[in-house]
Amino acid sequence: MNMKVKKFTLVEIMMAVMISTIIVAALGSVTFSVSKSYAVAERKSARLKEYCKIDRLVDNLFRNAVPFGWVDRENNLQKLYFIGDENYLLVSSKQPIFDTDDTGFIFSEFFVQDSCLKIRYKSTPFLNLKNFSANNSSDGNVEVILENIEDIEFKYAKFEKNQVIWSNDFIEQQTAGNEEELYDESLPVAIQISIKWTNGIVKHWLRRTAGASRYSNWGRSDLNPITGKKLKILNDNKL
Repeated sequence: MNMKVKKFTLVEIMMAVMISTIIVAALGSVTFSVSKSYAVAERKSARLKEYCKIDRLVDNLFRNAVPFGWVDRENNLQKLYFIGDENYLLVSSKQPIFDTDDTGFIFSEFFVQDSCLKIRYKSTPFLNLKNFSANNSSDGNVEVILENIEDIEFKYAKFEKNQVIWSNDFIEQQTAGNEEELYDESLPVAIQISIKWTNGIVKHWLRRTAGASRYSNWGRSDLNPITGKKLKILNDNKL
C-alpha cells in the first residue's frame, strides 16, 4: 500500500525559518545581556576589592600614625620622622607585637611609580633619611597596592585656634630642645589621600592620626566636647 507523503509548501518553510531565526536572535540577545551584566559585575567587584584594600591600609597606617623622632647629629637637632608632601608621604605607625623580633613600629612611604601606587615599608627606620628618595632607595620591602594609577594627592590637617586648617604639605618639625618640644606639634591631626585612576575615577580616604589624640575632649568632664571650652561645674552643696 502506497502512502502519500505530504510535502511542505514554500510558505511553510519560510515560516519555519523565520520562527527559528527569531528564537536564535532572542537566545543570542539574552546570552549577550547576561555576559555583559557579568562583565560589569566583575569590574565592580574588582573595583570594590581595590577600595577595601586601600581602606584597610590607611586604617592601619594613618590611624596608628604616631610621632617618632630621630637625631640629626650633624646639626644637633631633634627631627620628626615624617615627610608630608602633596604627592608623597613618609610616616611611622604603631603595630602589634607578636614575637621578640617585632619593634612595635612600621615605617612606610607612599608614592606613584610606573602607573602604580606603591608602598615601601620596614619595621625599623629607613637609612639615610636626610637624602631619602622614592626613586633611588632600595631600603625596605616594596609592594604594589593599586595599578593603573595616574596620581595621588595628600592633604594634612592642623589644629590652630580651635580651627582645622588643611594644606598640601606638612613642614618637617625640628627643635634643638628636648623631645617633648618636638612632639608638641609633631603630626597632622588627620591625613587625607586622594587617588586618581587612569580612567578618571577619583576617590578620597580620610583618617585621623593616633598622634593627634592630644586634641581629644571626649571623656573630659571639665571641657565641652563640641566647643572645647570649660564647663561650669556646680558645687554639690548647692544642689
